[in-house]
Amino acid sequence: LLTFLNTNNQKTKYALIFVVFLDLILMSPIPKFKNISDVYAHNSIEEFLINDNETGLYRVFVLKKPVQKGEKYLPIREFIAYKNDIYLVKGRDTLVVWTYEKYIKKINSLNIENNTNKLKNLNVKYIITDRGISSPKFKLVLRVNDSFFGVNDSLIYKYNDWNDRYSLLDNGNGNVILKSYSNSERILEVNTKKSNTLFISETYLPQWKAKIDDIPAKIELCEDTFMCIKVGKGDHKIELKYEESFLKSGLIISGIIFFITFFILLVYLLKNLL
Repeated sequence: LLTFLNTNNQKTKYALIFVVFLDLILMSPIPKFKNISDVYAHNSIEEFLINDNETGLYRVFVLKKPVQKGEKYLPIREFIAYKNDIYLVKGRDTLVVWTYEKYIKKINSLNIENNTNKLKNLNVKYIITDRGISSPKFKLVLRVNDSFFGVNDSLIYKYNDWNDRYSLLDNGNGNVILKSYSNSERILEVNTKKSNTLFISETYLPQWKAKIDDIPAKIELCEDTFMCIKVGKGDHKIELKYEESFLKSGLIISGIIFFITFFILLVYLLKNLL
């Protein structure tokens, strides 16, 4: 290919570039692996979380003290977490709303016992750490010494008072059932014996819109970074939708630019070949 590109024949050079361009778009190999485990083995902590059959959406908080010389730590690999619907407190996006980042930075392995309300707001069920937690609110469920991954004393604690992702602030007077969940939409059924507030353990963003029984409802900012919706007495259907207007516009513009560029390149190459 390099030999042909060094040729003085411009038509040949343009034809080769065009063929390579088409090959990259149309002929890219499709992986034949059905499961990520076909390629990567699960470590002990990942295996434990994958096999957790308890219902409800929850998050996992990975805490660690400053690493000393010679110490290693067993992480949850992000692609394994994403594939198996394991939700980490730090999230799946490298771009995090600063209020949320500030909120979680206040919690570390040395003050975890004094931050149980923050853990509840964060929807934390499991904490992975390398030091013991001395509080009856936490139960040690797994200790890992995995020589294959080079791990020394990684511990999984369960927070006994963990809250579901969607809950009522006065939960003694009602309940919440998650009926449908996707990246851009959630549908909830709420039953409450009196006026209440639905707490949503997700970052407040103006793109989120809510409806209660098909009527638009206001989403309020709670605890500096989360969302809340006031709900009246009785049974209600609540819909949450993320309106990706900016994203859709960006994708449309990018698609138009791509096809215009492709068309110009095609015309230019054909013109030089004929």
